[in-house]
Amino acid sequence: MYRKGEAALISAIEIYNKPDFAYREETFAILAINAWELLLKAKVLAENGSQMRFLYVMESRARADGSTSVKKYPRKNRAGNNLTIGLHAAIAVLEANPKTRLPSEVRGNLEALTEIRDNAVHYANASNDLAKRVLEVGTACVRNFVELAKKWFGEDLSQYSLYLM
Repeated sequence: MYRKGEAALISAIEIYNKPDFAYREETFAILAINAWELLLKAKVLAENGSQMRFLYVMESRARADGSTSVKKYPRKNRAGNNLTIGLHAAIAVLEANPKTRLPSEVRGNLEALTEIRDNAVHYANASNDLAKRVLEVGTACVRNFVELAKKWFGEDLSQYSLYLM
């Protein structure tokens, strides 16, 4: 899962650095948040013996008699696959352990990037300063990702040109 997060981050940077790409800030935000969600899920897995059940959204089911089961089952998505926790739920899981708690600056950066992403997918990024904001938030996003990848997984991303132009 970590490798997919790394690939998503590199894709986000490659798109952002294209000289003529009309939707680059929004695409960067979408891919960068995806990269972070994958990084955080990889950390949740690493902390829990690679057991996928720690990533599943669990729910009770209705019994034949109409009562609710005590046992929890993975919720299914529209495609019939087990639904996994999102970015904020992964942050909450990691926040519960003082050793895996994200620095407040990282959480703040992810909130800002999530706002840009949410506005992008709902067609609300009409701000004239979007490019400047994405550059600032995006630069911190990349730096934080690189630092936590090294700290959590011992991964050195220096072989890539991880900078935003």
